[in-house]
Amino acid sequence: MDIAYKIAQLVVDFGSGLFSLGGNTFVGTMPDNITTGVLVEHIGGSLNNYLPIEESIVNVYFISTQDTTVTLAEAFKRSVHRLHNTEPDTDVYIYSILAGDVEDMGRDAESQQTYKVTLTVTHRATGVIS
Repeated sequence: MDIAYKIAQLVVDFGSGLFSLGGNTFVGTMPDNITTGVLVEHIGGSLNNYLPIEESIVNVYFISTQDTTVTLAEAFKRSVHRLHNTEPDTDVYIYSILAGDVEDMGRDAESQQTYKVTLTVTHRATGVIS
């Protein structure tokens, strides 16, 4: 499973009912008719050839016409920086660290403000033993 889906699920969990996967939280692309939502993109990374550990770069875009967009991005940033998964029954172990601060990406033609949070995520499938 692409790590972007796991990060998208973190966004949904973080939002406490504010976000839903496929409703206003998307992976890869966001439909044109969405005016408020979150887009998660896995943009690259590296695979260690000798261990089943990957390091990925993931961008999380918070998009809205509301003034609270930056507040959501800042709160998400604080919740995922140095986050590590301690649940033994999950299929992926995750450790994330911020690759930068919340970035203001500006407004588009529809006055939607976009803020970006970039994460470096170290992860591995827990079922794989090296």
